[in-house]
Amino acid sequence: MAKLKSSVQILKETQRLYEVPNPIIGLTGGIGSGKSTVGKFLQAKGLIVVDADKLIHEIYQEQETINFLKKLAPQMIQNNEIDFPKLRELFFNSSLLKSGLENYLYQKLPLFFKSKLPKKKTTPIIYDVPLLFEKELNQQLDLSVVVSCSAEKQLERVLKRDNTDEATTLKIIENQLCMSEKVKRAHYNIINESDLEALKIETSKFFDSYFLA
Repeated sequence: MAKLKSSVQILKETQRLYEVPNPIIGLTGGIGSGKSTVGKFLQAKGLIVVDADKLIHEIYQEQETINFLKKLAPQMIQNNEIDFPKLRELFFNSSLLKSGLENYLYQKLPLFFKSKLPKKKTTPIIYDVPLLFEKELNQQLDLSVVVSCSAEKQLERVLKRDNTDEATTLKIIENQLCMSEKVKRAHYNIINESDLEALKIETSKFFDSYFLA
């Protein structure tokens, strides 16, 4: 299990997100930047990675959430299941729905996050979270790292990866803090403008800067 180097300054438990005992390293980037791939590389090096998107997905599976969405926007529910393409469309076109859904999800997140923590309190956690800076979570994390690339690369990768249209993808990118601002706010920047092998090398440089295997 990887450990943080003793030279890394960590927060007090009361200062940390959800007041958990484990050091938290925030991992972020824009859609298509490669942060999830970096998370897999770090997991292979012995780090525990908690994925915010997966936590949200778990919350979406709850009947309580489905019931909430039925009241918020019934057209999102088909046969007691969430129509995610419809949800995505409405989310980025209705500020009222966006606000209501985000408030609901963020009230649920602490419990789901804490359920993923290891028993050993000194074990560091990598928290893969897309809106790290947008939600100003960086002030409550011990370190933050951003995986960056150009907007052109983001668009190219997302269109190749997802079954979505260019307009929707651009709207998602525009809804996120610009990449240059994320880089300014992060402790470390992993650049992902090339291939997987280059990204693995850059991820290893980050790991070696802060962790002991």
